[in-house]
Amino acid sequence: MKKFYFFMSLILFSSLLLISCVDNVFVLAREEISEVRNNILAYSDDDFYVTFMSGQREEVYNVDGVASNNIDFAIITVECLADDVINQIAFETVIADKTYSGELIQNPYDNTFVTDLRTYADNIDTINLKLNIDNNEVEFVLTKVNSDWQIDNMQALEIVCKDLHSDIKEYIKDNQLQAEVYIKIVYNREYSTEYYWYINIVTISGKNFTEIINPINGEILAKNISG
Repeated sequence: MKKFYFFMSLILFSSLLLISCVDNVFVLAREEISEVRNNILAYSDDDFYVTFMSGQREEVYNVDGVASNNIDFAIITVECLADDVINQIAFETVIADKTYSGELIQNPYDNTFVTDLRTYADNIDTINLKLNIDNNEVEFVLTKVNSDWQIDNMQALEIVCKDLHSDIKEYIKDNQLQAEVYIKIVYNREYSTEYYWYINIVTISGKNFTEIINPINGEILAKNISG
């Protein structure tokens, strides 16, 4: 009987040790976040695809494996789907009773226009966005996409840390993860209307751990390790 209890205690200790290791990787990863996106609101029609995303990211954005000071952001992106040439887009919106307005900046690499409101806007379900496109006024209502997601950003990160814990723990030194973490919401309208969590862990030595997580059920849809 003593041998039985000793054997069971050994199994329990081994299990707790494994859980501790996994949780420690996750806890340390949470302390090294360089970007985290919390929500996404969207609108689309035949001519425009408009998104709003908010969260925190490095004030000086640098993918070098080292997390530094984070600031709030709220990015509006307007993608023009028609072939029309657009020269200027001005915007106006109200978030938490504060009015934001200005001009969107065109991305030189594609047909999108963006702006960063430098604010945190997590607990919102809709946004009214007024645009003046080359003196033509339009108004869109963006609605929250991730309201029914079962997996939030931290749960997605925990899934990755558990799946890759034996690889990631190699980069823990003096109880600190020698890496930075990016938690993004990604989509590709050309292939799907779905959105996914994109988790990227970049070590100071240039190693990259990347996984795509289904936000509904937590399934790991893609995995890549490089560097």
